[in-house]
Amino acid sequence: MNILIGQPKMERSLKQLKQEIESNPTVDLILYPEGYCTYTELDELSDLAIKFNTSIVLGYRDDTNKDRVLIVNKNGETLLTRRKTPESERLFMPSSVIDGAEEYGYLL
Repeated sequence: MNILIGQPKMERSLKQLKQEIESNPTVDLILYPEGYCTYTELDELSDLAIKFNTSIVLGYRDDTNKDRVLIVNKNGETLLTRRKTPESERLFMPSSVIDGAEEYGYLL
C-alpha cells in the first residue's frame, strides 16, 4: 500500500491536497491533519477520492467550527465521521471501520 502523509499549510481550499494527489497517482491512502479543511469541501473530497482511486483520511471543521474526523474510501463513500474528544471529557475510544479488505482506525 502506498501512503501519502501530508503536512500542508492551513488554507481555505483543497489546493495542496489536489497538487499532492495529482503528483502521486499511485497513492492508495492519503493522510492529512486535523482541521485541514471545512465541511464545505466534503463533496469535493469525495470526488477526488473517486477520480484518483484513493482513500482519504483527514480532520475537518464542521459548521460549528468543531474538529471532526473523516474517512472516505476509493468509491467516495464516507466510512466514518465523528467529533473530536473535548479536552474536558474522557478520551473517546479510537474509531475504526472495515471496508472490504481494508480496516481504518483513527484517534482524534
